[in-house]
Amino acid sequence: MIHTTNLASFIGADVLDSAGTMIGTVAQIFVHPTDGHPRWVLIKHGLGHDWIAPLEDAVSDADAITVPFEKSFIKKAPISNAADGLTTHQEAALEEYFNRAATAAPQNASRHAQPVEG
Repeated sequence: MIHTTNLASFIGADVLDSAGTMIGTVAQIFVHPTDGHPRWVLIKHGLGHDWIAPLEDAVSDADAITVPFEKSFIKKAPISNAADGLTTHQEAALEEYFNRAATAAPQNASRHAQPVEG
């Protein structure tokens, strides 16, 4: 579980997949707009674009975040670049891809996950 205290400290930390393979580093963490809980991680990997993975069921230690999916699966996610935040539609596409239950989020573009300022 990723704690909500000092999320900005994770920027630059390693991101590992479920097998312990290095995926990249944390470029951004997106939080739920009303409760502030971490929802998504934008992963910088240096190959020309970024990847996004859910933080639900992710674990962290002092040096890394481990997400519960394999790197090959994360690479195929439908959204890969969201440095300015995720719209409701982008989140829905990611939730569907990662087989997550859809949340009852309002269909209002102003209520999307917001990046944590670092």
